[in-house]
Amino acid sequence: MAIQKKVTLKNIIGYASVNFLGSGSQLLISLWLMYFYTTMCNLNALEASAIFTTARIIDAIGNPIMGFVTDNFLRTKLGRKFGRRRFFILMGIPVITVVFPMLWVTGQSLTYYFVMNLLYEICFTMVIVPCTTLPAEMTQNAAEKAKLTGAKQFCGVIASTIAAFVPGRLFVIFGKSSPDAFLYTGLVYGIMMGLSLVLVYAFTFERDQKDVHYENKIKSVWSIFPAILSDVASSMHLRTFRLHCVLMCVGGIFKNLTTGVFTYFVIFVLMLDPIVTSNISGITNLTSSLALMAFIMTCYKYGGPATYKISTVMVFLSLGGYFYLVHSGTDNITILLTLLAVANMAGRAGIDYVRFFSCHLWLISMKLLPVSAAKDFLPVLIRCCPKWQLQLKLPCWAQGCRCLAS
Repeated sequence: MAIQKKVTLKNIIGYASVNFLGSGSQLLISLWLMYFYTTMCNLNALEASAIFTTARIIDAIGNPIMGFVTDNFLRTKLGRKFGRRRFFILMGIPVITVVFPMLWVTGQSLTYYFVMNLLYEICFTMVIVPCTTLPAEMTQNAAEKAKLTGAKQFCGVIASTIAAFVPGRLFVIFGKSSPDAFLYTGLVYGIMMGLSLVLVYAFTFERDQKDVHYENKIKSVWSIFPAILSDVASSMHLRTFRLHCVLMCVGGIFKNLTTGVFTYFVIFVLMLDPIVTSNISGITNLTSSLALMAFIMTCYKYGGPATYKISTVMVFLSLGGYFYLVHSGTDNITILLTLLAVANMAGRAGIDYVRFFSCHLWLISMKLLPVSAAKDFLPVLIRCCPKWQLQLKLPCWAQGCRCLAS
């Protein structure tokens, strides 16, 4: 086995930069792209939604295919020269930088917008799937992995805040109804994503090629989906897995739906201008990191179920507040909307934390993740998800963690 490299600050910054593509661009698309298509590109809501639905389907199909390709890419000359993960990051730099601004061009046909979104989704998947494996490539140390993922989450907050604020500043310069504001939004953020991917490629690394071994369990890309369907079907026998699927599904749908609808709600229902929408979105994303830290402490002290209930109550109270704003006719509508949006985002942050953090326990229960892999954070996991939810066969070193769940 080759000597393992040490993860340094520049490596952490390089890996974290990928969230300018992951979090930032997705927020920008969710907030403004459908609004842009329906108000300035002569597309109706059905046509625009069909574009985004197709993109989500492509993403679902493309993820496992891209995973298979990048896992086996080391068998090729290009993979051995550039790396099985970083080659696709390098390829994505010029493509993402060029394609993303092309999403924001007016005066084109439905076919143009459909093809451009399809191309962007393919490029996005081509880059983001290999990037998610980089922590496992760069280190086997749990503490270093935690630093990498934590820095990525922090960078995601920064990227999302920038993505939310940029359109508002361009609305001020070009006008609230100017298509140029959206075009320059795409150009500015496209360049930012390209530069961030340069950092990812320059400051990350992969494990030594001598340490990569192939077991050949899946011999072709066509055998991926039967294997996935078989695994999911067998896992559905577990009640915990079914519950977690519901949490992931409902939480994901709500998160994407509220982000996309919020722009229409502010502009067409509350009759506020797009600049207000941009400012509020920036504030809510900036404060979401504080909410996340609060819910991490809540989850550790009171457990996952209690944290999930608190988060859900916050979300529903904020939705009730939105309803009140529509019918109240209050003069302080912008201030109240900002407070309600912050509460809504905070609740969503708590829901996301519980469902993603508890995922490790479901993976352990399905034997998809060895208990030893969770050694450094198992006490927190057990505390966040009490023992009545899941019965694990823990080794001797982990037996003491059960007291944390009582």
